[in-house]
Amino acid sequence: MINGLFEIHINVSNADISVEFYENGLGLERIFYDNKRRSYFFIGLVTQVRQC
Repeated sequence: MINGLFEIHINVSNADISVEFYENGLGLERIFYDNKRRSYFFIGLVTQVRQC
């Protein structure tokens, strides 16, 4: 089981479908999205990441 993850980069062919999967399929919290189609998600608690 993954308790937390700070950073990972994944190239995808369809950002919209991928974001849908990460948010609704895996239940990840999207914390950032920009016009270059980059999205950032948290796995675990935000406080755990900030303590690193």
